[in-house]
Amino acid sequence: MNRRDDKTVRLSFSVEYSDLFLPNLDLLKFRLLLSLGIGISFVAVIVWIFLRLGEGPILFETAPLFIVFPLFTSVVPILRTYSMSRKFVSRLSSSQRQIRYTFSEHANGYEVAFGNSFSHIAWSDVSKIVEKHRYFVFFHYGRQVRIIPKRTLLRAEDLESLRAIFLLNLKDRARLLPAIATTY
Repeated sequence: MNRRDDKTVRLSFSVEYSDLFLPNLDLLKFRLLLSLGIGISFVAVIVWIFLRLGEGPILFETAPLFIVFPLFTSVVPILRTYSMSRKFVSRLSSSQRQIRYTFSEHANGYEVAFGNSFSHIAWSDVSKIVEKHRYFVFFHYGRQVRIIPKRTLLRAEDLESLRAIFLLNLKDRARLLPAIATTY
């Protein structure tokens, strides 16, 4: 159903590695903190054992290992995410990097086009949408995630229209920021 008074927002952008890296890093935040906490706890137990046994000189000699271990558990996933984001984007052809979204107020979903492909995703297939300061994250049933950077929104009215479309179609599954938080 397409009415003349429907709000329609069309977004077109070229994917950059930062469009993938920053949201993935944000999604990894809990796991990174958990791995860092486990690494520091492990080092604390080892230090306690060395001190309890009275092996201070050996502890001092092996201290660089205890510093590297927690850093390794937190830095490697960040570098891996960065590398995967760059590799993913570099393997896309120039036409596949160009993504176009169309959101209409009274449509039963939204449309995505990239490369030579086109798809319609029903709102019922979207488990939730989370708005962050720099992007929207669409969580689909079946572990698929789509990221839309806010840099693609050229006007503030587009952001407000997009929020209205999400609230109308997803209701409580749209986790949006307050209207004041409009950083791009």
